[in-house]
Amino acid sequence: MMAATRGPRSGIIHYDEAAEKAEEAGRPDLAMLARLRSAWLSYRLAPQGTAREQLETLAATADPALRA
Repeated sequence: MMAATRGPRSGIIHYDEAAEKAEEAGRPDLAMLARLRSAWLSYRLAPQGTAREQLETLAATADPALRA
């Protein structure tokens, strides 16, 4: 995604949009994957920011339907 979108910041935007569209389409599993990728790119940009908390929250999801 990074190469196709001209960098991690653009990738974050695209993954966030993909998560929204997946939610609208009734696919929370795909939305979770898009959010995970977005959070990972955010973490790569700024490991000291809130991205680590996002990753921990996503990793703690207990719903088996949302876990890859």
